[in-house]
Amino acid sequence: MTNRKKICSGLFTALLLISAAASAQATELVWAPTNPSFVGGDPLNGSYLLNQAVSQDNNKDPETLVNSNRLNDFTNNLNTSILSLLSARIIDKAFGSDTLPTGTFTVGDFKVTITDNTSSLNVTVVDVPNKNSTTINIPIVQ
Repeated sequence: MTNRKKICSGLFTALLLISAAASAQATELVWAPTNPSFVGGDPLNGSYLLNQAVSQDNNKDPETLVNSNRLNDFTNNLNTSILSLLSARIIDKAFGSDTLPTGTFTVGDFKVTITDNTSSLNVTVVDVPNKNSTTINIPIVQ
């Protein structure tokens, strides 16, 4: 190939690129927020963004790392069921349809003391490890 052909070929390629660039069109870039916390964000993106954040969260709660096994779960479920039944019996006694044994019951970390007076039912619940307590006075409906 001669120099003249190389120059013509180079000019032709340059003209082709210039004409292609001249015909290209650009549009304005528009930014829109995707987070619904910002004004204009789509509220339907909220659950998607929350799920993405939760799935990327590598931080572990130190409370959940404490010996969580099936035996502890069973014990916690059993304690919850016993406290639930005890509270149901207290309500039944307060409204006159059931008898309730009085005394002190220890269920898990809780110490429940029930005192039956003639006009009211006194229930004291003590959270033993935290040393928190509460007293509930329930009038007996007869």
